[in-house]
Amino acid sequence: MVYPVRFPPGRWRNMFAALTSLLPGTVPAGDQNGQFVYHCLDVDQPVALQLAAEETALAQAICHA
Repeated sequence: MVYPVRFPPGRWRNMFAALTSLLPGTVPAGDQNGQFVYHCLDVDQPVALQLAAEETALAQAICHA
């Protein structure tokens, strides 16, 4: 699956990739046209929703740091 990451290239985008690599069954596998490509073991899971929630949480943590 392809996920449109909102973070621009740099440390926060890299941090998001590292954090999402810890999600069960989901591995960032590359970058395609500015979007992350994920390898997902279970395509029936709401992976895009989970990634969006993680991205929002990281953005909020960055703003409050």
